[in-house]
Amino acid sequence: MCDFQPPGPSRHRLTSWPKPAASYGRRLLAYVIEETHAELLFLACVSADSASSMRRQIKAEGEIVIGSTGQPTAHPLIAAEGAAQKRVASFLRQLGLFSEPKRDKVGRPPNPFGGY
Repeated sequence: MCDFQPPGPSRHRLTSWPKPAASYGRRLLAYVIEETHAELLFLACVSADSASSMRRQIKAEGEIVIGSTGQPTAHPLIAAEGAAQKRVASFLRQLGLFSEPKRDKVGRPPNPFGGY
């Protein structure tokens, strides 16, 4: 568990954060919307770093590993990596980065290629 606590609005600005996040997490830090979203953004960064680390380990060890009884099986980190990626998407959705504007009309959107 990380002991880093995101700064409160009265203590620090986001530019003074320590750098606990690896390269993928640091890229996410560039998209800060408001200081009130600092904790969600930090959690997204940690999850992105975790998924990246797991992907590197999977690539190093291979996607198929030998199971406990000698049978070939999928690497156990594949599921954990997918869960970390889902957490990143969930945190970013909570930050409003995947919001779509509301449409004026109900029903299916028009076909961009014409026709029915």
